[in-house]
Amino acid sequence: VKTLGLSIFYMCYNLKQVTINASLAQIPANMFFDCSALESVNIPSTVTVIGSSAFRNCSLLAEIIIPEGVIEIGYSAFEYCYELVSAVLPETVTTIGNNAFRDCKKLDNIRIPDSVTFIGYYAFRKCSGITKLSLGKVETIEAYAFGNCTSLTEVVIHNGITKIDTYAFDGCSNLLSVTVGASVTTIGSKAF
Repeated sequence: VKTLGLSIFYMCYNLKQVTINASLAQIPANMFFDCSALESVNIPSTVTVIGSSAFRNCSLLAEIIIPEGVIEIGYSAFEYCYELVSAVLPETVTTIGNNAFRDCKKLDNIRIPDSVTFIGYYAFRKCSGITKLSLGKVETIEAYAFGNCTSLTEVVIHNGITKIDTYAFDGCSNLLSVTVGASVTTIGSKAF
């Protein structure tokens, strides 16, 4: 199987574990949406896109390893995965869509690779487990991208980023240190 339709396992509330065929090129939109008992998924290295809302509301999913070759994490892909603690992103990812990890409250092990050029709005909003963040080649940090990351204490924004949008880090109430690279030309209202 190389192609699957949308919402294949949508609302399969008792599904706990899945091994995906090694020839699949894309995790389609809504594939595991609302699979609230899902605990583990093996994503094959043939996958290049994780579709929108693919794992949305998989509230027991604790760890996800995204293989080398994935270039896009669609909007809301892991939104409301409340138990997600660790997300390993490969050096091939260029796009993290809007709301991609929103409300993953326990997420504390995340490294944004230098390959990422786009982080959508609300992408990591309310990821209250993240404590430190280092951003490299992203061109713009969109509005509310890291809003309400209440455990965030340190942010390093390297050269390459030109714009920190409005409210990008709004509500990060424990922020102690912010380093902004020389390439930043615009910082929006209430960015921090």
